[in-house]
Amino acid sequence: MLRFNSICFCILFSLLLLACKKKKQRNLPTVEELIAQNLEQFKKERAKECFDGVLKEANRIVDSTLLANAKNKKVFSVIKPPIPDKPIKPDPLPPIDSAEVKPILDLMPAEEHRPVEDSIEQATETLMDAESLPKPDSLPPKQKGEDF
Repeated sequence: MLRFNSICFCILFSLLLLACKKKKQRNLPTVEELIAQNLEQFKKERAKECFDGVLKEANRIVDSTLLANAKNKKVFSVIKPPIPDKPIKPDPLPPIDSAEVKPILDLMPAEEHRPVEDSIEQATETLMDAESLPKPDSLPPKQKGEDF
């Protein structure tokens, strides 16, 4: 038992020695250093924003000035020439062939060139004849309730 106690004592003593070591100090920045870093970062960002704004405004002014100068500048190299006069019309040329115009092929004799009567027109005339239509007296009388 004595041996067990000595082993426990040695273990506790070694743990105690390990626990009593000095802790390493961390290099944490102080509050003043953090504030200074944030302030420097803010100044850099603000200066960049101002520079960009000034650059955009300068570009706008230069562009508008260039456009105004280009619009006001007169270019003498691009002058339109005057419109030329119309040319005189030439005399009409006489036809090459003065022969009378005739049909190339005469397929039907002259007496067969009569108009063909249209059968549809004949049928329409027959149907539209007033005597062939029924008289209103011969129609059956209209009953109550019939609209058509």
